[in-house]
Amino acid sequence: MTAEHTTDDAPRTATSAATLESARAIVEAREAHGQRPATIDLSVVVPTINEADTIADVVAGIARVCGDLGVRHEVLVVAGGSTDDTRETARRAGATVIEQSEPGYGAALREAFGRAAGPYD
Repeated sequence: MTAEHTTDDAPRTATSAATLESARAIVEAREAHGQRPATIDLSVVVPTINEADTIADVVAGIARVCGDLGVRHEVLVVAGGSTDDTRETARRAGATVIEQSEPGYGAALREAFGRAAGPYD
């Protein structure tokens, strides 16, 4: 398998492995402290940069599909330096907005995984 590169030129496969390991550690720590909510079946993470024109449709589409499937869900929109109304539009559409504190796709995922209420199997 060849490694795809993200915009910050880090290999995606290495980032994905580190992200999964980090997420697994977070979930294990939550479970050890009884913090795993039973009300969410799925956490959907949407990294964004300047997506105000489309994010409401994306959030609505996720809600529609999850509703049709009977899946209890949350949508976590990671605002990666957006300079438009992405944050406000996503909130109005029903998403939880997370401010990205470090650059890169992997960082966006790690921050969202740290806040996700859905189970990780």
